[in-house]
Amino acid sequence: METFDRYLLFARNATYRYHGEHSWAADFGSRAELEPWLRRFVDVGIQFHPDEIMVVGAPWNSRVVLVYNDDLTDDDGEVIYVNRGVHVMRVRWGRIISDEVFSDSQLVAALDDRLGNGSGRTQKFDAPEAAGRFSEGSSTARR
Repeated sequence: METFDRYLLFARNATYRYHGEHSWAADFGSRAELEPWLRRFVDVGIQFHPDEIMVVGAPWNSRVVLVYNDDLTDDDGEVIYVNRGVHVMRVRWGRIISDEVFSDSQLVAALDDRLGNGSGRTQKFDAPEAAGRFSEGSSTARR
């Protein structure tokens, strides 16, 4: 499976929330809104490494907790970002219906600074379909 094609594991009406005050922060209500965010993740080159997966429940109503590490290496081979986080998901029949991500948001903000996205701390990632969902400078999403 291609790295980006994994987004197809999300149900069409899946919700996705990534907490923090940085340009990666997100609160999406569909797979279509999530797609540009995931594409950016892949384009930047962040590597995702699952560490532990815990699953509870029946196939039609599962809870999944995924502990992960992620990192980014620059063109000179220097590791410029390392983080550890947790995805808390609800899954039905193999499709993710909700995913909430918790990681060290200060490390993500530092990555923004390193990549020249420091101004992103005051505005969350905004897919065209999600326009208006977040206000500039706000730390909370409107839902």
